[in-house]
Amino acid sequence: MKIFQRKQQMLMWCMAGFVLGILTANLYLKFNGISGHISKICEDGVQKNITPIYKEYFIYIIYRRSLMFAAILTAFLTRYKKLLTGCILTWTGFATGIVLVISVIDRGLPGILLCITALFPQIIFYFMSYYVALKYVYEYPNIKWTFLKTGFVIICFLTGVATEIAINPMLIQMITKIMK
Repeated sequence: MKIFQRKQQMLMWCMAGFVLGILTANLYLKFNGISGHISKICEDGVQKNITPIYKEYFIYIIYRRSLMFAAILTAFLTRYKKLLTGCILTWTGFATGIVLVISVIDRGLPGILLCITALFPQIIFYFMSYYVALKYVYEYPNIKWTFLKTGFVIICFLTGVATEIAINPMLIQMITKIMK
């Protein structure tokens, strides 16, 4: 297994979850025939012309995005660091696979465009901050934590929050109007 020799286990955990999420969503939708969730959410948002109340939205975003850091910190504080980091990565891939399959089944190819738009600006910054923290926890005895890494993680995280609050609602409204 070249993956284990090249130290790319983190990618393997994430891809395993992604494939599992795709399979789970396909099986669930095959047996239950449920679709229309994403269409309903998008149409409700466009019809009501939702503009978030920024103070409450900011608190909500900070709380939701901090849950990942809480999970990473929990993994760091246990002696099962690699296993829990693998579980976090598997869950991330699993959730991504489910969301993509449901959006494609519900809207077709424009569903992928809607998913990318919903994630686009902030995912870059969140990915960088979560990756640095997860990489540290996964390879703990070999990697040292520095103030530079702390500053990088905090700046990337706050930039992701800012772009999610300021840019993302406008982009989603534009895309849902175009897709109608």
